[in-house]
Amino acid sequence: MRALLLSLLLPAWTVQALRFDIAGRSVAHLKTINANVLAAEDHSDDISSTRDVLYIANVTIEGRSYPLQMDTGSSDLWVDMGSNTPANPTSNTLNLTYGTGNVFGNIAHGPVTFAGYDIPDQAYLVFQSGHNPVLSFGAQGIIGLGFTTLSHIDAAVTESWASSLLYNIFAQNPSEPNFIAMALERESDEHNTVHGSLGVGELAKEYESVSSTDHIPLFPPEGSKRWTVLLDSYVVNGATQNATSTVQDVPAGRLSVLLDSGTTYSYAPPEVAASIYSSVNGAFLNTTTNQWTVPCSGGIRLTLWFAGRAFDIHPLDVVVQSLADPSICIGSFIPTRIAVGASDFDWILGTNILRSVYAVYDFGDFDSNNVMGNPYVQLLSVVDIEEAASSFQAARGGTVPINSGNGSASTSVSVMTTSEKLDKLMNLIPLMFAALGANALILLTILVIGILALLSYAQAESQKAKSCATSSRDNGFVKPCLRGGANCGQRRTSIVGPHQTLDEDVVEIWLKALTFVALYKKRGRAYRAPEHVEVLFASSFHYGQSRRRQCLDTVWSRPCWRRCFSPQLTPHSARRGL
Repeated sequence: MRALLLSLLLPAWTVQALRFDIAGRSVAHLKTINANVLAAEDHSDDISSTRDVLYIANVTIEGRSYPLQMDTGSSDLWVDMGSNTPANPTSNTLNLTYGTGNVFGNIAHGPVTFAGYDIPDQAYLVFQSGHNPVLSFGAQGIIGLGFTTLSHIDAAVTESWASSLLYNIFAQNPSEPNFIAMALERESDEHNTVHGSLGVGELAKEYESVSSTDHIPLFPPEGSKRWTVLLDSYVVNGATQNATSTVQDVPAGRLSVLLDSGTTYSYAPPEVAASIYSSVNGAFLNTTTNQWTVPCSGGIRLTLWFAGRAFDIHPLDVVVQSLADPSICIGSFIPTRIAVGASDFDWILGTNILRSVYAVYDFGDFDSNNVMGNPYVQLLSVVDIEEAASSFQAARGGTVPINSGNGSASTSVSVMTTSEKLDKLMNLIPLMFAALGANALILLTILVIGILALLSYAQAESQKAKSCATSSRDNGFVKPCLRGGANCGQRRTSIVGPHQTLDEDVVEIWLKALTFVALYKKRGRAYRAPEHVEVLFASSFHYGQSRRRQCLDTVWSRPCWRRCFSPQLTPHSARRGL
């Protein structure tokens, strides 16, 4: 188990329902519910606010209704049943520890109804002891709206009914959309126009346009156990602030933030809180409470950028009235360094931020193997900054610098899942094969042309050799003679006279003569026919005078023929001729 360390002193009334996370069972093997869901047509429920601290919906457990806090930061269901007792308690006990407070009790299971869905057998924890601030604000427990992999009950019990409440709802209705949609009202604002609601697989009619907004993937895009997304940038009074993440693999200039409806305020590093509040005249950091004390009239325009879109945060939620003393206002961003194991996120965004958006939390639909797809979030702004500035001025008497603009997002960097990467690769494979095919065709064409050229060259050389053999009979350079022929032993005129340099044409003729003799032999004719060859050539080949005379003036025998065709070529002037 990884511990959550929050280095702050929170007032007793502040609710933070962020849960520790553990490695639960894989969601791929949990769809084993036997009973069919008995669903009503309306799968939405009203959410009430208690002084803008927590948000409550009614959940029916074993026939009795209990007000429970809606918490996207945890995944377990627990309830203080009072004098009621569960029908199916187990011997398993569990201690659930939150950011503030803890609860201890036995795990039980039984029928549960939520947002019009009936789950015939659902696990929950029966509160026996502990302390949790939600019990002081009208709630009798918490319903976790996170992933089953974050559930302690699911890890402790190996039964299918131990999965999270939402997972069991979705598993019984695989053809239905697997999402929840939440709107949070602002109870302290007389001009509030948002009606709090929670829909399971159903959108509020006034916010149906959220379906056309971009899907914001969780980060990391695969294996996420929390509703963490990437924040492009944050802007204070029109000035884009520098952002540096401590989470592994987060793109430069962006931050990983957790969307947590179970937390009243937001938590960010001290330098972030300072960048938001330090410019307000009269604002200071209270080191006792570890909160910024800000004049109630200090209006701040805070803009958060997600997926390349700007979301203005209502000014009444950036500087809030203290519940202990409404005459004092505090900053709703608590300066905190969060360390959750390997640091899954940089900030926690609580209900002070979520009141400014209509949020859809999509768990991903089931595929043919009963495995949920990749989850994502969709956000729709419910704040008109001009109307919000007017509400702030009416309530606090201060102004909000709305003309400062909402800044800009950092350079967008796409974050792809493994399946998306594979899809992109599969799309590139045909292009790769096409390119390889084109290259192969070019190489094959070059090869064919090369072979044809080589054959043509060989044929041309053969024709040259034949032509040389025919012409040699007339020119007398290389002349075969049959045994006892009339021309055998006759002298011919030299083609190079005395004291002349060796001409290139002579060399060419000499090489053709050799080619002719070689071809003559290759064609299968008797080696001894011709047995006598008469050759006239220049004196530029270096060998003894007597041997030359012997080879040229007499009828050659086979040994003499071979000796005469093995001269050493000298590059200098020709020696004396015949």
